[in-house]
Amino acid sequence: MKKLLTIAMLAMGVTLAAQNSEKTSETTQKTRFGFTGGFNRASSNIMGSMHYVYDRGTDWSSEYHSEYYRDNTHTGFYGGFFVEYYLSEKLKLQQEINYSSTYYKGESSNRLALPVLLKYYFVDNAYVLAGPTFDISLEDTPDFSRNYDIGLTAGFGIDLSKDFFVFARYSFGTIDSIKDDKNIAPPFNNNYKRLDFHIIKSEFDVFTNYLQIGLGVKF
Repeated sequence: MKKLLTIAMLAMGVTLAAQNSEKTSETTQKTRFGFTGGFNRASSNIMGSMHYVYDRGTDWSSEYHSEYYRDNTHTGFYGGFFVEYYLSEKLKLQQEINYSSTYYKGESSNRLALPVLLKYYFVDNAYVLAGPTFDISLEDTPDFSRNYDIGLTAGFGIDLSKDFFVFARYSFGTIDSIKDDKNIAPPFNNNYKRLDFHIIKSEFDVFTNYLQIGLGVKF
């Protein structure tokens, strides 16, 4: 009797171990890796005011106060690597590391982005996504500027097959890239680089938003 009980317990243990191994294997298979890339557009909204003087010596000088707004749009590409974690039939978590480059008047701007996105499938092959994106500039930045940002990202996507998908998403920058706006001219504007131009006081905010449209492949 004891031998039969021992054999039964061993058989149950082997069965449970096999079931646990199958579940672990199933979970591992539902964690997917892949690459993504596509079109990238950066839009910098520059808003502020400036109190300044044009000084032409004893002949002429004049004092002004002006409001300033400008929307600089740069286009380019991005590409990167991602890991997709299975949470449930409706939910997946996607972590990415992306390199992006945009171009404006012959100059390029390169950045590294780290999105963490939650994907909700409202039908079998279509989903909405949302989450934070940590963004770091790879360029040398002036002393008055920040080289990082945190964006709030939202978008949608469609699975074309088990391995291929397309998507579009928009990221809203939440951190002002100007950390010290005292006595500086409006960024990205060369009209103010004049010897007779003197800034008395300036206040500027610069926020950058990103639009990405891309294609992804899973392995």
